[in-house]
Amino acid sequence: MHDNLRALGDNVAGLLTNDGRTALPGGTAQVNPHNFRESMLAYSAMVRLRRDELALRLGRRLVETTRRMLEPDGQMAYARLAGLMKLPLSTDPSMVQCSPPGEWFDATGTTGRALEGFVCFHEASGDAAARDLAETLAKVHLRHVVRPDGRIPPALLDRKNIGHNHSYLGTLRGLLRYGLCTGRREFVDSVAKTYRHGLFGAVVSYSGWTPHDLGRSRFPNEHGDPVGEHASCADVVQLALWLAMQAGQTDLLDDVERLLRARILPSQIVNPTHPRQHGGWGAYGHPFGRGCILDVFAAVLSVLTEVHRAAVARSADGAVSVNLHFSIQTPLASVEAVRGARGCTRVRLADTGTLRIRVPGWSPRTSVRVRTAGHPLAVVWDGSYVVVPASKVRAGEPTEVEYELPERTTVETMPVSRRQFRLEWRGDEVTACDPEAPIYPAKKPAAKV
Repeated sequence: MHDNLRALGDNVAGLLTNDGRTALPGGTAQVNPHNFRESMLAYSAMVRLRRDELALRLGRRLVETTRRMLEPDGQMAYARLAGLMKLPLSTDPSMVQCSPPGEWFDATGTTGRALEGFVCFHEASGDAAARDLAETLAKVHLRHVVRPDGRIPPALLDRKNIGHNHSYLGTLRGLLRYGLCTGRREFVDSVAKTYRHGLFGAVVSYSGWTPHDLGRSRFPNEHGDPVGEHASCADVVQLALWLAMQAGQTDLLDDVERLLRARILPSQIVNPTHPRQHGGWGAYGHPFGRGCILDVFAAVLSVLTEVHRAAVARSADGAVSVNLHFSIQTPLASVEAVRGARGCTRVRLADTGTLRIRVPGWSPRTSVRVRTAGHPLAVVWDGSYVVVPASKVRAGEPTEVEYELPERTTVETMPVSRRQFRLEWRGDEVTACDPEAPIYPAKKPAAKV
């Protein structure tokens, strides 16, 4: 893979490109500005984790290339980039859209989605030029992709605009990452408001369906609705996780769990007879279907690693906090999450200390029960967390929190066909769908009387 990085990235621009010099089969020799994001994220990871000199050099080169290709209004001079690389420009209009100077433009498919990579590169390398470029792009995209009321700008959703959901959400990721990195609250608050007031019902459904296309539908399914893809759902999970863990908005952890339980986990392909698809995610035609495409698989997997890291963490006061209800083994604690008639999360600390366990916001507080080593305890709350003091916890002994799993029904309507799907829930899991859907169990027939 390091040889691939050199072969595809060691060019005049530093942009991962199939330029015809490699012997790799398939693909087209062209300049693809969509790849700014993947290039910078790859370089950032190699610098952060391996202090790799090649990645550091290529990352700095691409930062400089990007800076030189920006017009005064923040648009990219795509034709000049193609001239620099002496290759034809990608013909995909979602990646090379231009507008008259000074007018609104949609560059989420290029510099918008790449913003996160430039921030990551600065964090990994300390590179001042990457920081300055990130600031320039963050200011540009803050004007173009969010509104003060939190609604998505209508131009992004207009059917004349050739938009890409994963790129739009990637731009929000970059704006949030920039705000968190620099302490600039206006960026964090803008993304938080957009998350809460703009995303659901527009670019993601309650259960996690995310269309591939925004605006013009270029890839419809057999019913005329946009095909879905799982990377955008994972982007929403990542936004919620960062806002919860780094901006104090812990109520959004309910969204993290729901989207994982209702969409990401049941959508994973489990088919050992097809090893190239086994374990993967991708694009899909049925609104509740499966698919496998490598870049989508990688995007989902990267978010799942962030979720894994955040599930159990040490709080600022030294307490161990169980933030998510998934079975997991960590150096701090082992967690066993069981769903039966009620939800039960069982925690064993590695060392004696204060324990905090978050209770889902949809479960009534009056239903919560706490036990340690089998003995009931009074429920002590800290926000949405149950707190068990160190005096009541011993290393290796189980502490259990039980809570109710309320049942409810939601209806999701597809945007073009208007087909409706009736979802039945217990807690944050879908138990049945009408009509039947590939990723959910069939509804059990009513028992005969």
